[in-house]
Order: sequence, then C-alpha cells, then structure tokens
Amino acid sequence: MPSLAPPDPRRFPFGCDARLKLCAALLGWVCVLSASRAAAPLWIAGCVISSLLAVRVPLRRVLQPLGAGLFSACVALVLRVALTRGGPEIILLPFGLRVALSEPGLQAAALLGARILGAVAVAAWLTASTPWLELERALAWLRMPPALLEILSLSRRYVSVLRESMTSARSAQTLRLGYRGWRRSLSSSGVLAGLTLARALDQAVVTGQAMQLRGYRAEPERAPWAEASRGNRRLAALFCAMLGSSLLLSRGLPW
Repeated sequence: MPSLAPPDPRRFPFGCDARLKLCAALLGWVCVLSASRAAAPLWIAGCVISSLLAVRVPLRRVLQPLGAGLFSACVALVLRVALTRGGPEIILLPFGLRVALSEPGLQAAALLGARILGAVAVAAWLTASTPWLELERALAWLRMPPALLEILSLSRRYVSVLRESMTSARSAQTLRLGYRGWRRSLSSSGVLAGLTLARALDQAVVTGQAMQLRGYRAEPERAPWAEASRGNRRLAALFCAMLGSSLLLSRGLPW
C-alpha cells in the first residue's frame, strides 16, 4: 500500500541522530510521568502526534502503536474512578443504574489517562521516526545490556509471527460465532489473549534453547555513526520549546 511506504530517511526528523531522538524521548517521558496536572501530558501528546502528521506519516502508522496503550489506559481509568473514594460525589444514572463517582477519583483518573496517553504518544513518535537498527544502536550507546538488546530485537522480529497467529485464531473464532453477544465476545477475547500469550512464551523458550545450543553471544555493533544532520539543532530546539511550554502550561492551568 502506498500509505504504508517507509519515509524518506533524508527528511526531517527521520534523518536526525537516533541518540538525540532517544534522549529527547527520555526527557519527554520524564516530563509526562512527573507532571502534576493533566495539561502537560496532553500538550506533549498533541505536539508529537501533530509533528508526525505534519511530515506526512500515515495516521494508521501513528495510531497502531497506541492501541494497546489506550486499551490499558481505559482499564486503568475505570479502576481508578471506581476505587478512589472521598470528597464530593457525582451521581450518574446510566441505563437506570445509580452510580456514584467521587470528584477526586475523576481528577486522578484524568491525570493518569493523560500520563499514559503522553507516554505512549512519545513512544509512537520515537518508533515512527527512527529505524529499529538505529534505535538499537542508540540503546547500546546508552550502555543497555547486550542481552536485553537481543531480547528486544528478537521480540520485534516475532511480532509479525504472533500477529498472524492471532489473526488466524480470531478468524476461526469468528467463523464459529465466537463474537456474537457480549458474553461470548468477552470469553472469546480472553481465550484469544491467553492463546497469544502462550504461543509467545513457547516461542521465547524455543528461541532461547536454539541460541544456547548454537553458542550464541550477543555483542553490540561497533560501526561508526553517520555525520551529524542539519536537523539535529532544529529537533533539539523544538523539543526544548515543547517541554518548556508544557511546564508553563501545566502551572498556568488549574487542572
């Protein structure tokens, strides 16, 4: 499909140094997770997603890494609202049921959801703007253990295999009317998640045993880095402006 073609590595910010982008993402995660108000994470998420769309990255490529994070965020928000008590309560009557939600719980859920959205958006920006090989070299530059790097590399290689396995299992469930009704849909989703996790663990065990039998040892790549790109200073200035404005925005708004 033309929309999923890889971007031109010479364009900004794809041609910038992977080490700079990794450090910028780390600073973004620190600002998102340490924010005391929801304004800063939402601002960062909006900036990084808008920057990808501005350089014509397909929307599907931007939203695909956000799917699992947003689902986890929804579950965390529901639990946060339901388990936080105290303070003024807001009464809702959905479908004739009386539901009492505390105002502190809603505020805590809003902050948690904004943090998750901001962190996942920064991760999506990093993976969409940086080839995996360059990102792996940048992680090695940060002195990440080679064994962990090898695990990440193998996990990325087997993502497509697990995705195909999950797709075939879901198709079989659909043909058997496994998603007809809420109860059957939830049951089928649980079975699908367990099947995917079990196959991932089995594949990890088989891969680890094969590597041990072959005497494999992970060694970091020592190839020289490319020359500095002209967009490095531009990227650093934009990220500093975004993070600085997010701090000012967070302090200036009451929520």
